[in-house]
Order: sequence, then C-alpha cells, then structure tokens
Amino acid sequence: MMELNFFLRNQNLCVYSPSTIFSKGKLAKSTVIKLLVSALAVVFMGSEATGAEPECKAINREVLMSHGMTFNEDDSCRQTDDPYEFPSRVFIRPDPDRVRRWQNEDGRLFWSTATPPGANPADAGQCVNVEHFRPVIGITPGELNFLGLKPTENQVVIANVRDLDGFAIAVFSRDSIADMIFQVVEADVPVLGRLGIHSQVRMRLKPGHQVLLHHQWPYEAVPYKIVDELFFSIHGVGSGQEIGRINYNPKLLLSVLDGSRLLVFAIHTREFRLWDTYARLKNANINQYPLQLNHNEINRYIDKFLRISSESRLNKHYLLTERNCTNGQFRLLEYAKGHQFQPDCLWPPWTNGTIHPDKSAEALRTRGLIAPDEVNAIGHYEEEPAVLELLQSWGFL
Repeated sequence: MMELNFFLRNQNLCVYSPSTIFSKGKLAKSTVIKLLVSALAVVFMGSEATGAEPECKAINREVLMSHGMTFNEDDSCRQTDDPYEFPSRVFIRPDPDRVRRWQNEDGRLFWSTATPPGANPADAGQCVNVEHFRPVIGITPGELNFLGLKPTENQVVIANVRDLDGFAIAVFSRDSIADMIFQVVEADVPVLGRLGIHSQVRMRLKPGHQVLLHHQWPYEAVPYKIVDELFFSIHGVGSGQEIGRINYNPKLLLSVLDGSRLLVFAIHTREFRLWDTYARLKNANINQYPLQLNHNEINRYIDKFLRISSESRLNKHYLLTERNCTNGQFRLLEYAKGHQFQPDCLWPPWTNGTIHPDKSAEALRTRGLIAPDEVNAIGHYEEEPAVLELLQSWGFL
C-alpha cells in the first residue's frame, strides 16, 4: 500500500496510510483530516503503511518555505476541516525574508507576493472570512489519484468552486466550452446614482455538455449536480461577513483602499453568483458583452486564472484603485490575446489608470475584445428565462 506524505500547516510533516482517511468511498470525518490543509503538496511515497497513527517530524522555516506555504496562512484561523480552506490573516507588509519566488521542479512559479507600498490595513492580523469566497485551486495529479478521479487529457478539475450548497470540486472538458461573456453588474449607489460596480466573466458550455460538481468536503465520488456555465470572478475578501446588503459607509470604502481586503480569484456557479449579487444589491442588472476569443485564447484565460489563484491564494491585497475586479479581468483577457496590459486613464490620474466597470464596454472595444458596435448584444443576464425564474423564486424580482 502506498503512503501519502502531506505538508501540514502546524509545521509538522506526517505520513498516513490511505486506510486511515477513507471510509466507504468518502473521506472520513476524522480529526486526522484537519491536518490535510494543503493538498497541493500531496506526494506519493513508496514504503508500506505503518498504521493509523501518523509519524511526524518537526520542520524548520526553510522547509516551510520550500513547500510553498504562503506567509500569511495560519491554521489558527481554520473554520472547517476542508483541506482546501487555506485559512489566512490580513497582513500589513510581509517580512522581506519570507517573500520569495519559489519554483517547483518544472520551473513554474509556485507562489509569490506583492504588497503595495504604504498599505496599512485597519484589520491587520484579523482572520479572513473564507466562508463564501476562496481561491479556486487546480487539482494536482497526486490529488486526483487520492480522490479517485481519472480525467481525460482535455478535462479541467478544480477545487473551491462555490455553489449555493457550499464548495465543490468541478470537472469539465475544454472541448465543451462554447464561449465567454464579459458581464458588468450595475446597481444604485447612494449619492452617485446608477453605476457599474463589478465585472466578471461567464463561461458557457455547448448544448448537451456539462460541468460535474462533486461535494468537496466530505468528498463524494458521485456528482451531486450538473451545470452548464461557470463564472470567473475576482473579489476582495476581508475579516467581516461577506454576504448581505452592502452598507455604503466610510469603513467599507477604507477597507478596499487600505489593504484590509485580500485578492481572491474565485469561480462560482450561476446560483451562487446570482444570490451573492442580488442579496447585496437592490435593483441590480447585469450587462453582457460576448468576447471575441477563439478556443486557444479561452484556454489561455482559464489557465492563467487558475495559475494565479493556485500560486497566490490569499497573499495579495485587493486595492480598489489598482488591483480590483475589472483590472484583473482585463489583465487576464489581454494575456489570453497575447497583448501587454495597457491601463486606461478612465478614472482620475491618482487611480493608476484603473478601468472602471462603467467603462468596460469602451475598453473592450478599443482592444478588439468585442465587436465595434456591440452593446449588450445578447440582453441583460437577468432576463434570460432560467435566470429570471430563479430570481423570482427567491423573491428578488
């Protein structure tokens, strides 16, 4: 029997037999699982299992960093037994000795961090609330074996996809992707009036194709749901409650300017994306712009999104004037097109050329990402029959 070698966030390295963590096809609900925090470091060992109790060795700081654990992850912030939770703390500025660009065996950058000069979060040291928003994580070959998943070459398998029922492991084929649509959420903002306040990208599958969703924790081998689209969305997640009506107050504004929120690259299902949008906002509507991306460009976008999320997790600050939902999407889209990111001075100069959601259509057109005359060509998202029915059933419309 093969042993599984797990990197632990309590700075121990332990070895377990698979029999101690599997039960009737599901991961067992045992305290042992609390130690399986970073499944990204799963490595198969070749010796025989020695029993149910793990053998642990203390590891020093150098070993900690070599395994790619991000500097602000802290197991004392843990809220669940889910190994993909990545409990983290809001940080001011990392110790320079701990900011490293570590490469794995094939030379790819595993993680890095960048802290804007002057970032001074009011919530520094607080645990991040990851109940609703977590970084999406690409699942490694070792984890696939661990979970008993055998995807084909063109399939994508990812963890931390947020559904209304919780977090899921999602499986879909690259060949099943029909297109991608840039969406801008508009809502009424006190004093300022109606504004675009969030940007996201909708991935639609071809008719008859599906995304399979597996319960992530405890893991279930049989999919519990199938969906036909996913949403790639960039957020700032902080220490407070992340779902509920937005309270436009000075504290909220400060939190997106001073580094109290951390950048998270998330993937959501339709149900969760809509619930999050309409639970927060009154009278929201979602404009849509079909993107002119070919198959290879779509895959470049997906791969870059997953790579950034898997490498950085929650170790970068979200900043409204620089590192935000809209700029992040444009960086990804221009990468997909093979272009260098060019910020537009669509806000005042002190914003570093931030692209405001209201100006997204203009920015998309100037980059050739949508047709020159394309304005909401496929109608508002909330007007589509399946979406309208769902929103009405929740009492939002």
